[in-house]
Parts: sequence; C-alpha cells; structure tokens
Amino acid sequence: MHVKVLSLKDYRNYEALTLRFEPGVHLFIGENAQGKTNLLESLVFLSLCRSYRTSKDKELIRWGSNRSFVYAEVEKMTGTVTLELQLAAGGKKVKLNGLERRRLSEYIGAFNVVIFAPEDLDLIKGSPTIRRRFIDLELGQISPSYLYHTGQYQKVLSQRNALLKEFSSFQEHLYDIFTHKLIEHGVKICQKRFQFVRKLNQWAAQIHSQITQGREELLIRYQPSAPLEEGMDEADMFASFVQQFAAIKEKERERGTTLLGPH
Repeated sequence: MHVKVLSLKDYRNYEALTLRFEPGVHLFIGENAQGKTNLLESLVFLSLCRSYRTSKDKELIRWGSNRSFVYAEVEKMTGTVTLELQLAAGGKKVKLNGLERRRLSEYIGAFNVVIFAPEDLDLIKGSPTIRRRFIDLELGQISPSYLYHTGQYQKVLSQRNALLKEFSSFQEHLYDIFTHKLIEHGVKICQKRFQFVRKLNQWAAQIHSQITQGREELLIRYQPSAPLEEGMDEADMFASFVQQFAAIKEKERERGTTLLGPH
C-alpha cells in the first residue's frame, strides 16, 4: 500500500498543496515551522478523522478560513481508493471512493497508518488518558464494532452526566436506563481492550527480549478502573459493573459525574 496523491486545502499552514508519490520511502526535509509535521499529521487525520497532536479540530483549519480539506489516492492490493475529508465548524464530512459516508465507522479502516513521534514517550511517562487514546486510535482502525461501541458509550456518558448534574430533578428510571446502556457498551470496549493488550504484550515482550538479550521481561497489562480481569466473560463483567455502580451511586450524585468505566 502506498499513497499516490495527497492534496491539502486550507489545512494548518497550507493554503493549497498537491503532492504525488512513487512507491518507496519518502523524506520531508526543511526548516523548522515549515509544515513537515503538518504533512504527516494530515495523513493521520485522513485515516482516523482525528489528529494525534490536538483534540481541537478547529486548530487544523488554516487561519482566516472556515473549512479545511484533505484528499488522497491510495494504492492497495485491491486497487486504488480515494479518500476525502472536509472539516468545518459544523463537523466533518468524509467520502470513500467519491461516496459520502454518514458514519465514520464506515470510513475508518480503509486507509491504515502507523505514526511514531517524540510524543509517544508519553505512553510510558504520561497519564492513563494518553494510553487509552492510543488503544482507541489503534483499535478504531481495525475494528468497526469497537468504533461503534466507543461512539455510543460517549453519547450515553454525556447523557448520564447531564442527568447526574440535575440533582434537584433526578429521575431514577432514566438513571437506570443510562447506567444499563453505559455498562452494555463499556463491557464491549473492555473486552476489546483486553484482547488488544494481550496481543500487544506478546509482540512487545518478544521484541524487548531480543533487545535486552533475554535479561529483562516486559509485561503489559490492561487495568481498568472497574475490578475486571482478563478472561472474564461478558456476563461476569456486566455483573461486576452493576455491583460497583450500585456502591458509588450516591457519590456520583454528589459529584455530578460518572466515576466508573472505560473512559
């Protein structure tokens, strides 16, 4: 797989740019602040519909413009695919082979990327949020169902938090509904994360052993905030979440936010 054409319009510092590539390794060389990293970021953004450098999409739109556009032609084993992503104040629009996709889960995965940057050191030194984000980015490219459940989870989480903030008009039946849906999607997310970390651990441990010539052993473990363990089936995970949410219900109402879950 290789990128044949990359076009940017009003993306970061680029007013308009079109590049064509032949198969092989390509290097971008230039002075500081010329936009080398922005080029790489645009490919990640086109693949994942999100930046690995910022959570604020508006920062990707060139100053003075109200929208940004990224386009690429990618040669794959099955043929050439075209990808288009338009970003504006109203949100994102994506097209795959010229056809607009309403759901990002129908688009993400058509063009997979791997990014390695100095910021990756934060995977070890940084907060758990960074590690969760890394897992979400990787799993989102290979598992449409994971994308679906994370998207639904965030919607339910927002609704549940809004309900918890309305302490004076708290509705018990809505609380139960939101909690049930949150657990339902949360279990699916945790199951996928356990599977991902297990595979990652196998590959990383082998590579680390080669680097250290067998003197060290690397272990990667997923430890969510709920008392879940790898190997638990979905029913046991669901029951564990139910028990924990029941125990912290009053504390959540006092604080007005969800205190447990894969987020």
